[in-house]
Amino acid sequence: MDRHRLDDYKPYIYRTHDGGKTWQMVAKGIPAGSFVNVVREDPARTGMLYAGTELGIYVSFNDGDDWQPLQLNLPVVSVRDITLHDADLVIATHGRSFWVLDDIGPLRAASAVLAAEPVHLFQPVEAVRVRPGSDQGTPYPKEIPHGDNPPAGAILDYWLKDAPAAPVTLEILDAKGGVVRSFRSDEKAATVNEKALVVTLDWVRPAAVLSAAPGMHRFVWDLRYEAPAPARGFAFFRRGGGPWVVPGEYTVRLTVDGKSYTQSLTVKLDPRVKVTPGELEAQLATAQAAAARIKELSPEVAKAAAVDKQLKELAAKAKDNAALSGALTAFGGRLAALLGPPPVNYGAPVIPLDKDQTSLRHLLADYNQILAAVESADAAPTAEQQSALRQDDATVAVTLAEWKRLLNDLPALNAQLKQAGLPEIEPKP
Repeated sequence: MDRHRLDDYKPYIYRTHDGGKTWQMVAKGIPAGSFVNVVREDPARTGMLYAGTELGIYVSFNDGDDWQPLQLNLPVVSVRDITLHDADLVIATHGRSFWVLDDIGPLRAASAVLAAEPVHLFQPVEAVRVRPGSDQGTPYPKEIPHGDNPPAGAILDYWLKDAPAAPVTLEILDAKGGVVRSFRSDEKAATVNEKALVVTLDWVRPAAVLSAAPGMHRFVWDLRYEAPAPARGFAFFRRGGGPWVVPGEYTVRLTVDGKSYTQSLTVKLDPRVKVTPGELEAQLATAQAAAARIKELSPEVAKAAAVDKQLKELAAKAKDNAALSGALTAFGGRLAALLGPPPVNYGAPVIPLDKDQTSLRHLLADYNQILAAVESADAAPTAEQQSALRQDDATVAVTLAEWKRLLNDLPALNAQLKQAGLPEIEPKP
């Protein structure tokens, strides 16, 4: 009931349990001045109510007997209407547009019993495999008011009553029990070198970090396998993510101090996409094949680049030693042909197209391009993509074998360097 136009700003909410024969005033916890505009029941939990007032939103878990604020980051604003869309709480305000509280599953499950549990993994809502917008994640200018989109991926909520003695682990398992992705609370988030970026820092999405602190936590899995390797120098082709998982049934497993807690998770395909499960399985197989090669090649490229850098530094120091200088030049020539040309910055670092088809850098760039192309649409891999993968697979073994022979010859060169009093070359990135 609303009496603010009569200069009465008190909250009035009345409840009946007998079809309107008798009524009770149930506004305890809503302060004076917050006159009530709307009350809605939660369809998924009996006795859970939401009240939109002139100064914010409130929630009751006991059929209105007690109310508490649900303000979070919502400004003090008039809430005029409330609706629930699946697991999202949507409010209409007067002057602040629409606000959405994404996935209120944990709120619906909240209870004194749950709060007493040492650990609780909440049942996640269905996750939809939706591709990011075609703007490639372009951030809004800071001066433009805007809201945040909901998290992209599977929203996983968990509760820790106390700090655990060991690191917390979170795993995603497929229908056969195989581990699709795993996270640990003692993993450090990857640092970003802002000076090395070709875009401003606000383009970079913060890495998801699993927390082991006491309290409520929300972790978002991006519905991808682990990235095969950081896309150093190949950001134009691949943005760092691993292959997409196929839609289906998965299991979330949270392990705390040796005890595991599980919940089911359903991943659904974007309803706008028309593709068969077989086509998506073929896509995943091709993407994983390319990802495996990237994982194999990336450390070798990093090692070869490190050796190349050390060779150039030592060549300047050994210019007065003809024998050593010749040995360094010969070794460097073999390495240059094997490593290939360095990436060129065309707005984003890429390998230029040239006649080089067998070098480590060219093959790594090729596999990154194949992975990006295969993952660029929800469709089966094309004949061209599969052909490119076969061609590179036929070449990579020969290139890696030659790289191994070069490393086997490194001790002899290091012996010459040591004899000349120069530091030895270490094939470490």
